[in-house]
Amino acid sequence: AIEQHEKALLQRLVEGPGGRAGLRRLKGVTVYAADGSLDRRTCVVPFNIEGLNPTEAARMYREEGIVVQGRVSVMSTRQFRALGIESEGVVRVSAAHYNTAAEIDRFLAVTEDIAAARCP
Repeated sequence: AIEQHEKALLQRLVEGPGGRAGLRRLKGVTVYAADGSLDRRTCVVPFNIEGLNPTEAARMYREEGIVVQGRVSVMSTRQFRALGIESEGVVRVSAAHYNTAAEIDRFLAVTEDIAAARCP
């Protein structure tokens, strides 16, 4: 039951609920490592918002009461470049068994607002 719940949250996060856009379809948002089947991945989703460094993005989410990881580091930059990703870091969000669909929906709404402010 826990695994099914987490996979449903991951699906909602990446693809969106109903007719609403998930991370993969939000303007100004780039999702990494979300190709292929969501069944074979963990619930951690790395992404970036155009024009916003990951540390600043994490601060903006915190102001909204949402916890994400946003780091810029030499190690992550090297790892990304090795994978062909030109980025100085990523924002990481995860959906776990204690999260709800409403929390995912709120996260998506906040992300959409942040991205829209950066990429009108």
